[in-house]
Parts: sequence; structure tokens; C-alpha cells
Amino acid sequence: MRVTLTIVISTLLLAVVHIFAMPLPPAAYSIGIVLSIQGGLTVRDISAADQLKTRAIGCLVAVAAVAPAAALEPGRPASAVAFPAIIFAAALLRAFGTRWAAVGMFAFMAYFIGA
Repeated sequence: MRVTLTIVISTLLLAVVHIFAMPLPPAAYSIGIVLSIQGGLTVRDISAADQLKTRAIGCLVAVAAVAPAAALEPGRPASAVAFPAIIFAAALLRAFGTRWAAVGMFAFMAYFIGA
């Protein structure tokens, strides 16, 4: 129920931004939905404060991952080189614990959908 509610809230917030601030591409909704699911399933910190910290770091990393995905997409070869680098970094982060495993998944999914 918590993940479903998170998806609904994030989608509604994106719709508000789309209507009142700036038009968003369909990929923005996909990224919002997938990262909402990721935030509910992969963040496994014990305290609520630690969960919030992991989600905040994940959001920053997701923005940092989707920006080059959007910039490199017109040049497919550059995007094809960057994607394995993101996968490698996400896999490497898993060695540093559950927080960083979740952050790596945020980065991977954001880049994948953004591209």
C-alpha cells in the first residue's frame, strides 16, 4: 500500500509541475514511477531518518544520472559507452552496504529510463 501511495503522490506532483510550471516528457513520469517503487522496495534502513537520508541521496544521484542520459542520447555511441559505466558504478556501490545498493539502483534505473 505504501509503494502504491508513493507512486500516486509522485505522479500527481509531476502532473502539477506539468500543468503549472513546465511541460514534462513522458519519460519524466516513467522515472518518477520507477523511482517511487525503488524508494519503497530497495531502501532498507532501520530508522525513518536514515531512510529519508538514503532517499535524498538517491534522488540527487538519480538527477546526476539522468542528466548525462538526456545529454548523450542524441549521440548513441557515447550513450552506449556511458551506460556500462553506470552499471559498473551501481554494482560497485553494492559493496558499501544496503544504503549504497539502493543508491546504485536509483542511478541505474534513472539512466536507463532517461536514455
